[in-house]
Amino acid sequence: MKKTTVMGLLFVFVLGSSWGMAQRKRNFDTYSEQVPKTLVGQFEMALDVDEFKKDSLRQKYSAHITELQQAIDTLDISDRKRQRLLAIVKVNPFDERLLQAMAESKKGR
Repeated sequence: MKKTTVMGLLFVFVLGSSWGMAQRKRNFDTYSEQVPKTLVGQFEMALDVDEFKKDSLRQKYSAHITELQQAIDTLDISDRKRQRLLAIVKVNPFDERLLQAMAESKKGR
């Protein structure tokens, strides 16, 4: 009789703990749906920029890219290297290869 009671209690404990784990796992799933999808949103939860500031930042960013493209066009480098640098500007305008190429061309003058 004692063995069956102990086995019954052990069974209920294991069943209850697995049910509790399932409940916790479900809570983690719902939390992951609440995590922001953008990179800035993941790290800056309190960052709430209004639309006017976003538009001004976009305009500054596009102006920076345009200035870089014009600067690359004026460099005295081969066409192939110029096209490669222009492609880099489209992907990442703050790339070190871009800055290095501009510094080398200015140093050569």
